[in-house]
Amino acid sequence: MDKLRKVGVFWRNTKKDAKSKGHGELTINGMKQDFVMLTNKYKEKSSDPHFTLLSSNEPEVDEWSTKQDDEPGLTDDDTPF
Repeated sequence: MDKLRKVGVFWRNTKKDAKSKGHGELTINGMKQDFVMLTNKYKEKSSDPHFTLLSSNEPEVDEWSTKQDDEPGLTDDDTPF
């Protein structure tokens, strides 16, 4: 298995009447995409996904990822997680 790397974060929704399970952001190839996660109401068989990710906006450049790439000597090993 390849080395794991952080590609995003997720916050659970704490409101009891919320339709979403939570929200977060994914960063892939330096582009950040916000998303919301919903329970898959159309699940019919065990192989169907439990959740669906939705996004309403276009990806944007992730400033943190860009800064990391610009700094020499900063590696994934420097990340405290």
